[in-house]
Amino acid sequence: MTCHARSCRYPRSATEATRLLAELGDQALVLAGGTTAALSRDPRITTLLDITRMGHDTIEATAGEVSIGCNARIQDLVEHPAVLTLWKGMLGEAAGGVGSLPIRNAVRVGGNAVALFRWSDPPVAYLAMGALFDVVGATGERTLRAEEFFERHPRQVLGQDELLIRVRIPVPQGACGGAFVKLARTAFDLAVVDAAVTVRMEGERCLDARVVVGATRSLPWRAKEAEEMRRGQKLEPRLIQRAARAARAATQTAGDVRTSAELRKRWVEVGVGRALQRAHQAARLGPGSALPVLAERPGGELAAGLPRDPGGSDGAWIGLQAQVNGQPVCFRAGPGEELLRVLRREGLSSVKRGCQQGDCGACTVLVDGRAQRACLLLAAQVQGRSITTVEALGSPEKPHPLQAAFVEHGAIQCGFCTPGMLLAAEALLCQNPAPSADQVRGALDGNLCRCTGYKKIVEAVMDAAERMRT
Repeated sequence: MTCHARSCRYPRSATEATRLLAELGDQALVLAGGTTAALSRDPRITTLLDITRMGHDTIEATAGEVSIGCNARIQDLVEHPAVLTLWKGMLGEAAGGVGSLPIRNAVRVGGNAVALFRWSDPPVAYLAMGALFDVVGATGERTLRAEEFFERHPRQVLGQDELLIRVRIPVPQGACGGAFVKLARTAFDLAVVDAAVTVRMEGERCLDARVVVGATRSLPWRAKEAEEMRRGQKLEPRLIQRAARAARAATQTAGDVRTSAELRKRWVEVGVGRALQRAHQAARLGPGSALPVLAERPGGELAAGLPRDPGGSDGAWIGLQAQVNGQPVCFRAGPGEELLRVLRREGLSSVKRGCQQGDCGACTVLVDGRAQRACLLLAAQVQGRSITTVEALGSPEKPHPLQAAFVEHGAIQCGFCTPGMLLAAEALLCQNPAPSADQVRGALDGNLCRCTGYKKIVEAVMDAAERMRT
């Protein structure tokens, strides 16, 4: 609960958003994906500012650059063809390291860059690719190079009335390669070390290089000595090893609950070495195909301001309107109240309260068809959206094919994780009716089960997919 939030505003343009930021100052909390905001306890916050209705949610490619709107989702970076061909797909690799699929469905590109944590993955790739950051404020627009944007924490770089509205990445020319390596304890754990490398080649010699390391300090940083070692040189294994050691020697870090400082330095050497080797191999493949100019995908509809609830004359409650399981529903909630709490209060007990940190998947719901975590979404963010819980999938008399397959394959034991599993699988099958077993595992990678293991669950989803196709 964001304790002191008493209202929520929905600006329809960047101009309106910056005006509100200038008026409200430090009393406003900007919401994009909301995964961080849902955990906020800042007592100064009185107003939530949901910027997801103002557009800027597209990814556009030209011959010269790829432009990414601040409200594009991190998962869009994993899937968009223009991003997947940019620097041989290194940004897609970095984005794929951001938590599990429901987290990537919620997190927005702008929020991920501005909220910057030590372990944030895409900012490391942005710095390696020489990204440009377009920022708008009450007095106009300015562009910052990646080095300027990450010189300090982005919240300190931006003025109080400024918003990041897009990230632009120049398309490299000639023989170029890029690679991103994340070293972590598990597939969707926070990074212990991130390494991103870009190279420009002429024949066998390196014309230019960037080596960026993340998760070792509060900000991503360039390993300048490792970069200088490679310029004008042939990228042989011995040189790559020397450059990786130089990056390790330049690392200033501390230990934490995940690893010691010394082991993290060792991992820097490993990560940089792997990224260097992969970037070199990618560059030798030659230039990628020309990037297509892609049509803008439709953004979400613009929502009107929230109506005041008659019972909340002091502004502590607001009225919300949404489609819940296909039916229009009006309910009231605190502006900073988690969607999880609201749905359970409305009687939807299938939405389970588990870790409350976005890790376990027990509270998974579908928002506009995408699997998301109800514990990390504020209720105010679903104004005008479509929400689906497992109650909508089937009934005891006529179960959904997924529900029937889960029972037949013994994929259910205690049942606590099952609603989230079913909804994550439903989102996958709506998008991909014939997934492979690996794709099923990928869709479920953020849903934890402590009873069955996952073999029977994956088999059940594969069986249901076949039934739904016939």
